[in-house]
Amino acid sequence: MQIVKLKSALSHEELMRRAKNREPQFKAIQGLLQKYYTKLPSVDQYT
Repeated sequence: MQIVKLKSALSHEELMRRAKNREPQFKAIQGLLQKYYTKLPSVDQYT
């Protein structure tokens, strides 16, 4: 398991759109079973 925390100036909608567009790249990673994006209570922070 790997947890990455990021802060973004992008809107939530834009960040999710970009994540969805990159889905095929992540599906191609051998051994990757699932990838989750979660929004923290703090403004514009994701893990």
